[in-house]
Amino acid sequence: MSDDVGLVTWTAVSPSQLALIDEDAAPNYRGLFTASFADGIEKGLADKNANGVISNQELLDFVRSRAEDYCKRRPERCEMGVTPV
Repeated sequence: MSDDVGLVTWTAVSPSQLALIDEDAAPNYRGLFTASFADGIEKGLADKNANGVISNQELLDFVRSRAEDYCKRRPERCEMGVTPV
C-alpha cells in the first residue's frame, strides 16, 4: 500500500494576507476564493482547454485570475494582495 494519498491542499491567500469577501455579490456575500473555486468546477469555467477535464493547474489559474480581476476592481480591498495557492 502506498503512502501517497494524492491530496491537494488549497488556500485562499498566502499566510501574510487576509481572505476576502466578494462584495460584488451583495447581498449574497461569499468568500472570493470559495466562490471562484466553486464556479470553476461547478460551472466548468476553469476548463481552459475545453477538454471536459479540469486540472488542478487550470483551476488554480482560474481562481488566481478571478482574484486579480477582483483586486483591479476593488484595489482598496486588496492592499495586502491576494494569492490563492
